[in-house]
Amino acid sequence: MQSQVLVPLDGSTYAEAILPHALFFAQQTHSLLTLLRIIMPPGEPEYAVPYIPDDWYEGEVSWTKNYLTTLATRLQTQGVRVQTRHLEAISAGAAINLYAEQHSDVQLIA
Repeated sequence: MQSQVLVPLDGSTYAEAILPHALFFAQQTHSLLTLLRIIMPPGEPEYAVPYIPDDWYEGEVSWTKNYLTTLATRLQTQGVRVQTRHLEAISAGAAINLYAEQHSDVQLIA
């Protein structure tokens, strides 16, 4: 089983700053690079907001897929296998822990 390097991303340049290091680690260990983004599930938010459009969730999923695919395409040109995942969860930490528990071969880089 090939090991994975898991990189949680939130769409910010701050989070993306880890990508060169994750890429290097994946190259050196011949690991699969997994880009992960957590999406808040549809429904009632934990805090009051004035308005949430009906199509918000679909837009968030679409944006996430495009974002991760763009990053994956760029990273694959560096000679590493890349996969993308998005999980639905309120807590990013809990979602990342769940993913890591389900995949015992994961190295987390955050």
